[in-house]
Amino acid sequence: DPNYYRDPKTGKLNGIIAETAVFTIGSLVKLPPTCKLASLCRDTLNTWASKGCTTIFDAGIGSVRLKQDENILASVTSVPIPVRFYGALAIQIAVTTALPPITFGKVKVQTIKYWGDGSTQGITAALSSPYLNRGDEKGQPSYPSDDALYKAMEPLFRNGWHLMIHANGDAAIGQALRVYKSLFEAFPQKDKSIVHRIEHFTVTENDDLIKTAAELGIGISHTILHVFYWGHTFDKWVLGPPRAQRIDPVREEVEAGALVSFHSDSPVSEVNPLLYVRTAVTRLMFGRDDEEPLGKDQCVDLLQALRGVTINPAKQIKMDQDIGTLKKGKFADFVILDRDPRSTPGPELDKINVVQTWMGGKRVWPA
Repeated sequence: DPNYYRDPKTGKLNGIIAETAVFTIGSLVKLPPTCKLASLCRDTLNTWASKGCTTIFDAGIGSVRLKQDENILASVTSVPIPVRFYGALAIQIAVTTALPPITFGKVKVQTIKYWGDGSTQGITAALSSPYLNRGDEKGQPSYPSDDALYKAMEPLFRNGWHLMIHANGDAAIGQALRVYKSLFEAFPQKDKSIVHRIEHFTVTENDDLIKTAAELGIGISHTILHVFYWGHTFDKWVLGPPRAQRIDPVREEVEAGALVSFHSDSPVSEVNPLLYVRTAVTRLMFGRDDEEPLGKDQCVDLLQALRGVTINPAKQIKMDQDIGTLKKGKFADFVILDRDPRSTPGPELDKINVVQTWMGGKRVWPA
């Protein structure tokens, strides 16, 4: 199995694993008792509330621990928590005949998550051109053909589920877009209120990918801190310019009319919406504020960046009727900051402090 790396001389396992091997190894790790783990999870949710989060979306329930995740979520939500909690069910445990939504404890699930490739920084994302200085290595899509992905997605799409697919590399993104297009053509009566989504959408060497996503109405969600934490690495060692300069090409997507949001992919990057906003506005990299931004022509204005952590993700999870803006009839979810982002220089946006977080008109942080 190529996902288990071996010493080239001895042939013995060297401790490095990749992709689906994580699911196997993860299932063997002994967890604390469910009640203890749930308590730790609630501590984490309180930390996220302190960062100004009022809604959390777990985009991979059951991806490693399969059915155990359901029990953990039920325990986590058995007492009041300071955030609204929604999620996507990993395709590994999805029942193709089920109809949405379903609930685990108080967690509403109406989304199915697929994985179309691996990680760009892990050299496993599926690219159309080889990685920098790695010969012909381009990574491989998780599904060997468009037909294979279509067959995996069609039953759940037909039953009305909201679908999202992890795709970092442009080859995987292209495959996802072709399959979405085929599904839309096969089921023209689809629910137009559902914004099906591509998670990450990192490498876009082909400009047509953005145009196609916008035309199809596909939501794009970026791990925008790829720019912040891995931008220099992508530029010098993984992708090379100009591909690295236009990872997460937010400005082009906004101009094309695409619906764009930002996420943490926790624990890949921390939950910190104001840091996402700062990165989208400045494209500055970690520890390199005095250097040229990574792809400065992809910077967006503050309003577009704020939409990426408010109304746009609300639309992408089909909850914009209740959250995402302050409007009569919606939940009164909001944060109080110690200064106005509109009068704060871009590089200082992440220095703004969250003073209070309110959910449903009640203060949830500090409790």
